[in-house]
Amino acid sequence: KRQRVEAASNFNSSFSEIELFIAGNPEFADLLTKGREGAEINGPDGLRLWVFYNQVLRQWQFAHYQYESDVFDEDNWQAQRVFMQEVLSGDIGLIDHWQQHKNQYNPAFNTVIDDIVNGIEN
Repeated sequence: KRQRVEAASNFNSSFSEIELFIAGNPEFADLLTKGREGAEINGPDGLRLWVFYNQVLRQWQFAHYQYESDVFDEDNWQAQRVFMQEVLSGDIGLIDHWQQHKNQYNPAFNTVIDDIVNGIEN
């Protein structure tokens, strides 16, 4: 049980850092808004957004790995699936990033994201 509490705490801390970064950085919040709307972003801003999206997906992938390893419990995992669906449904740039780079993520995680994206598009 202790390992599950630590896994949930670490995951929440990681996403809290991401959220606080966005909240505390109006310039990046503006960039993220453009990405969420599907704007084409190139150059240094494109790289910043690419790194950000990659980090978000890696955090989710690690949570999925912990869930499959029975470290992250079912309730926490299902809450994260709902959160992923909410985020993905409002972020064209994140979906595009994942579709272009899904070969960087493990197949089991890609199946989860595929299911979410297919549910959004239908």
